[in-house]
Amino acid sequence: MKVNDMSQAMALVTKISSTYSDRHDLQLLADRQTNSYTYSNRIGTDTFIYEEPMPDVSWELVDSSKSVYGYQCHMAVGRLYGREWTVWYAPEIPLPFGPYVLGGLPGLIMEAADSDGIFNFVAVGLEEAPAGTMVVILRSGKEIGCSRKKYISMRASDDGKTFRETYREKFGDIKVTDAKGNDITDSAKPKKNYLDVE
Repeated sequence: MKVNDMSQAMALVTKISSTYSDRHDLQLLADRQTNSYTYSNRIGTDTFIYEEPMPDVSWELVDSSKSVYGYQCHMAVGRLYGREWTVWYAPEIPLPFGPYVLGGLPGLIMEAADSDGIFNFVAVGLEEAPAGTMVVILRSGKEIGCSRKKYISMRASDDGKTFRETYREKFGDIKVTDAKGNDITDSAKPKKNYLDVE
């Protein structure tokens, strides 16, 4: 669904937020100087954080091109963390970066979509940051450090749990309701779609 009006967009965000009450605070920050990334996300009531080297994607360059945000882009296909990605990169912008942790092509990735049709990133603007601009992951100091492998294992163990099972240890016996006031305490939490499936 495309929304061109800001009030429509805000109404849609409010609707999505109330529909999916079990939101999480995912943060991902790539550090191109150290060729690594830091990932932070919540499982249940705890926030976990890990740092990993940027992954190498074996891209297959495809003889196809199209314009994305006014730049002539070329297609490439590759697999990363269990998903197949089709990307469009702009050789005119010789930066080997892209959204998520996609990169390593001879141009900036301007568009990326997974083969399941769940994720689709499209550049809608380019802006040069002022000199000295810093980007940081906000931390509360209560994050639990772990490895990527441990995080994925813990995330899998949380799938299928009810809201009661998830929140009982930290908050006691509570009642959870949806946006309409229906009791969903003993309902299984909705399964999430993750950028990485392995």
